[in-house]
Amino acid sequence: MNTDKLLEMNMLFAAGLLDDAERESFEAAYADATPEVQAHIRDESRRMADLGDLVQSESPRPELREIILAAVRAAMHEKANDQRIATERAIAGTITAHGANSARPNYTQPKLTRSPRVHRVWRGTSIGLAAAIVAMVVVSVNVQQTYNSAGKNAFIANLYDGYGGQFLNDTMFNPNTQRVVLATSGNDSSMMGASVFSNPDWDSARLMVKNIRPQQGDEEYRLVVLDAEGNIVREVTTFTSTGEIESFDIQINLNTETRLAIYQGMAEDILNAEPLMTTVDSEM
Repeated sequence: MNTDKLLEMNMLFAAGLLDDAERESFEAAYADATPEVQAHIRDESRRMADLGDLVQSESPRPELREIILAAVRAAMHEKANDQRIATERAIAGTITAHGANSARPNYTQPKLTRSPRVHRVWRGTSIGLAAAIVAMVVVSVNVQQTYNSAGKNAFIANLYDGYGGQFLNDTMFNPNTQRVVLATSGNDSSMMGASVFSNPDWDSARLMVKNIRPQQGDEEYRLVVLDAEGNIVREVTTFTSTGEIESFDIQINLNTETRLAIYQGMAEDILNAEPLMTTVDSEM
């Protein structure tokens, strides 16, 4: 075998596409080759096998190898059947006025020859199919990574558009921004919540609420300031809820007004009612 033939046989040997006779022939030819040729074969094998960062951590499914081999075997059987049909002789017989006289045909089963080697067309097809599968895996991984990156960027962009760049920057990175967190005292505290943010550079503070159930009828939610005994000092704002994350501008001084609560109901009804949410560090 010349060097090109050794390279081709080595690729098929690595893919498990050689029968016993071909494998023995390849191993003998490789052993007889010069050390330089053997080194060249090994280098080319490593180069063809090393796809670098293309495939990353994704690998083709294990069953793909069986699918490819099954397709090659089916094609080989189909070709053998075509050859058998082409070599069969027609059944001899005569047709007379009394009907058909079909003597026993001189029919012999054609010998099915089994080629010891796979046709090079199918070898090239299998190698091309394997390369296409690897390329599809690479494209799928890249598309998924691009989608994830775009989704993260879109989420940040929506926050900037919905709440304003200054508010978002100051809330996350400005040490002068103050926050008071309100939560329920029940088991659903992880579902319903509210926070008040304030910064000296803002025109107004901001109330953020999430998962507050929509109110019934004309009832509104009321954010109030409490004194040390839990009595309502003043009403900061009223708002309605859609049950989603919402933002409201309010006027409040978190330096002095840190004990807050949210009630549901009319102003005259909340005096003797339990608050829906209170400041987390409240000692009431």
